[in-house]
Amino acid sequence: MSNLRWKVLTVLGVFVVFAGLGVYPILAARYHIPAPGWLMDKQLKLGLDLKGGVHLVLRVQTDDALRLETDTEMERLRSELETRKIPVTNVVAVFVVFVTLLPILAAYYLTREGEHIGGSSK
Repeated sequence: MSNLRWKVLTVLGVFVVFAGLGVYPILAARYHIPAPGWLMDKQLKLGLDLKGGVHLVLRVQTDDALRLETDTEMERLRSELETRKIPVTNVVAVFVVFVTLLPILAAYYLTREGEHIGGSSK
């Protein structure tokens, strides 16, 4: 019976300490209740979920980004060739696509996640 009494007293003591040091400063700040400065400095910092905030994660769709970047670069090079009065033929277009696509694909394969990552020894 004595052992149970100590367990209950320990649980109640921990609860009182938590309420005094953890919950009271939050309530004091919210409802403008007076509280000591040292206690307010130790106030628990609420995360976004408890503040009602939102964490936004953006992801890039690499296929669409690669296609858009390739098309944009191809059009830029084609217009540059036309302003310099260099005729654009199929061979030049293939060369332009190859030169444009090669660094983009290299960057994609080096930065993608998966089993085979550039520089790994697997």
